Amino acid sequence: MSKEFLANEVSEKKLISPEIFDQRLVYYLQASPRKDQQISLNLINTRLWLSELSQRYQQVITLDTIPDEAWTDKLANYDIFWFMGIYLPSQFSASHAKKYTHQYTYALPNINPEKDVVASPFAVANYLPNPRLVENWQVWDGMVEKLHRADKKVYIDFVPNHTAVDHPWAVEHPEYFIQASKGQYLARPDFYQVIDNNRGQTHYLAHGKDPNYPEWSDTLQLNYGREDVHQAMTEQLLSLVDHVDGLRCDMAMLLNPSTFLRTWGWTLNNEEKEYVSQHPFWQKAIPQAKAKAMSLGKSFDFMAEAYWEKDLLAKNFDYIYLDELYKHLLRVAKGESSHHLKEHIKHLLYCAKNQRTCKDTVYLENHDEERAIKSMGKEFSQAAAALISFLPNTMLLINQGQDEGKTISPPMQINRSPQEKSDIQLKNYYQNLLQLKQSKLFREGQWSMAQLNQQAKNLITLEVISNDQEIKALIFINMGRDHGHIQILQQANYQAISTYQLNNNHYSYLKSENKNLNFSLAPLNTQIVFFAS
Repeated sequence: MSKEFLANEVSEKKLISPEIFDQRLVYYLQASPRKDQQISLNLINTRLWLSELSQRYQQVITLDTIPDEAWTDKLANYDIFWFMGIYLPSQFSASHAKKYTHQYTYALPNINPEKDVVASPFAVANYLPNPRLVENWQVWDGMVEKLHRADKKVYIDFVPNHTAVDHPWAVEHPEYFIQASKGQYLARPDFYQVIDNNRGQTHYLAHGKDPNYPEWSDTLQLNYGREDVHQAMTEQLLSLVDHVDGLRCDMAMLLNPSTFLRTWGWTLNNEEKEYVSQHPFWQKAIPQAKAKAMSLGKSFDFMAEAYWEKDLLAKNFDYIYLDELYKHLLRVAKGESSHHLKEHIKHLLYCAKNQRTCKDTVYLENHDEERAIKSMGKEFSQAAAALISFLPNTMLLINQGQDEGKTISPPMQINRSPQEKSDIQLKNYYQNLLQLKQSKLFREGQWSMAQLNQQAKNLITLEVISNDQEIKALIFINMGRDHGHIQILQQANYQAISTYQLNNNHYSYLKSENKNLNFSLAPLNTQIVFFAS
């Protein structure tokens, strides 16, 4: 592969010395407090992290007793922490999960179902903290305040589509859920849960469901055709605003009117169908939550896990999963040409410049997906991590263990981590990548796809220029499995000073007398060339 940069001849001027450039580079690569353009979020499986820490320190560790040294890397690398699975566990969900213990042995070969198998974090029985993780909201708030002092934000889950089977509403307000007759239950017993309410009446309540997959048998489906359900869930949402800076909303698109009617319309009466159609839940609930947050003197974020009907969600959400990019990267990892990926990146950069109110959450893995190191391969996952990390006006989601090279994706129903050693090379790679992402140049600069003379097949080149145009960087990411020869003609008004190889953390000066630069970029490697004006 080869490429050339188009550029005008450099105007004659005194060359910049490496010493002077070093001073500039130190300034532009220092961390910037601005987080609107380059944001990083760490997904923390709370139960597993505290289990790891308890084992490491040989004592019970809760969220409020985490040693400062355990926070060091996280505070250096991330802006937001999403604590997954903090709520009081569902006993029904835990019992249900034990039936599938054999499916978890890939992560824990010596699994003990009584000690190691727990409830799904997405079958919520009560939106109160799990006392094994943190004693109560007051203690939790103290932990959050500590992170606020470090200028960090905290997110937790909100699961709006369904509750756990043993949620108090099942017996106190069975009318909140999708109902069936006894005949319907007998025809499809796995689809419903038999519930006796607190007046001794029997109800047949549907399990929670995505229209494209089987039901979640440890959950009950809320009926959004009812005004009282909207009110109850809005009140629940508003109560969480007191304790965090944002909510990650599980399967948010399931509440969209068209999706809800597609999934459950056959069970609703005409009045309920009309209510669903005329009252999109998020359209009213999110502004109420943001108004409450404002009255408390803070901002509040909503991040949607969503895979369709994103345009409707984008009217109210701050961030939405960009699964399209994730799937595109998987295809390229399996051998597809990078040509369409380049066009995809170009489109995302265009969108970033147009200041959309809703931003993309980009990722290589999350708790639902396979580990990137396995689905893409280690080397490709590094190149892909560099690519998505530098996309402006996005949120980068890094899954727990991803930045250490972990290969086992733990099931959500275990509370002990698989035994794995960290990959030191990959850990250092992410450390360097995330530090670059936080820099003044990368956070505050103007991003674009570099203008190339030849579009090399598997090479993606990004350009970032500081707002004062004193410095710029070209980021070359080789997404292919062949070496790429790179030729850079001298840049108009810019002098190439140094180059940084991200994969081996090697920084070197360039010879100032060279008018053009030529170098070879190894497969799936990333190289940055810095220029000064």
